[in-house]
Amino acid sequence: MKEKEWRSLTFKCFLLLLSVVTVCVIYSCMTAGRESINVKAGQGYDKSDMNIVDKNNNTQYEPLKSSKAGGKVIVIDAGHGGDDEGAVSFDGKINEKDYTLLIVKELKDILDKSDITAYYTRLSDKYVSKKERVKLVNEMDADMMISIHCNASDEWTSTANGSEALFSKRKTGRKKLTNKKLAKLLSDNVSDNVGIRNRGIIQREDLYLMHHSKVPTAIIETGYITDKSDLRYIVSKSGRRKIAHGIYNAIVEAYKFL
Repeated sequence: MKEKEWRSLTFKCFLLLLSVVTVCVIYSCMTAGRESINVKAGQGYDKSDMNIVDKNNNTQYEPLKSSKAGGKVIVIDAGHGGDDEGAVSFDGKINEKDYTLLIVKELKDILDKSDITAYYTRLSDKYVSKKERVKLVNEMDADMMISIHCNASDEWTSTANGSEALFSKRKTGRKKLTNKKLAKLLSDNVSDNVGIRNRGIIQREDLYLMHHSKVPTAIIETGYITDKSDLRYIVSKSGRRKIAHGIYNAIVEAYKFL
């Protein structure tokens, strides 16, 4: 191979390598900000990425056990977020991620006045992976975790309505407050407080959040955004306030079993 050809080949290889490195760097930058909870072992929480806020709007940096100090500690999870929109209403105007967050903020107002320290997986429209949500609740060793969602059906079954709660049979080390018991309390209290159909509780073993949480955990489906009646209270502040009070009542009852 002539020297000129050799130099040309070397230059092309260099450009190819540079392109690969550039693509890798761009990809890393794009994915680095997706998870808003960043927990580092032995270092507490990384305040630069963390979205964990306590009842006084103070960010928590202390290691998990010192922050609990024997008091009541729960984790509240607003389902979905960021580019994970969740369920969508038939007209495409209502996204589940927005209204789970609004319900959580109503619940936060109530919890702020209680003796319960609450941690939130998100308080803004950010993507948080299921793995990071579970990591938070397990490392915090919270008393319980409640994940708030809205339900949906397809057009052919759009008559579905009401609230329901999901649970896993996974054991959590809490003898009296099982996942099933927590789900029942949530389903009953939300239905009673809002005055909607109680669809009961459903066992699900295929959902990452409940199957990997080490503390009592349940998902509350607060209503169907594909049902006109349910949607009416979900999009209203007074309706969301009633949902939040129902969830709070369930939390208070749940503590009787701890």
